[in-house]
Amino acid sequence: MSLLTPLQIQQMLKNRKKNRASLDHAPVAKITVPGLNSTFLLSEIIENNQNIAFGICDAGTGEPFLGYFDLDVISNFKTTWGRAPERDPYFIALYPLRVYFDAAVNCGQLTFVESILAHFDEDLR
Repeated sequence: MSLLTPLQIQQMLKNRKKNRASLDHAPVAKITVPGLNSTFLLSEIIENNQNIAFGICDAGTGEPFLGYFDLDVISNFKTTWGRAPERDPYFIALYPLRVYFDAAVNCGQLTFVESILAHFDEDLR
């Protein structure tokens, strides 16, 4: 399985053109590294280098962070069991990236619990 589908790449390019490195875009892809407790939520990809994506990384250290990530590096991660990173084909973002990030910083990890995410959505307050 490829890390990103062509439709995800297309949406991430559109997001990038709208507003660079914005927390207002909904994440487009969720990538996990089984066995390493690492998760990436990606919302944008750079047009002239489609190996570089913007989003959140939760490396399992208790300190999720925003940044740019090299998809080639991510795709080459291997666990001790030989498992490769996986795209979650069922992931659908319900909130902008900033909501996931604010909740992650508060919880010390990415969370997908609806009640927690809703708490950090300013539009619902």
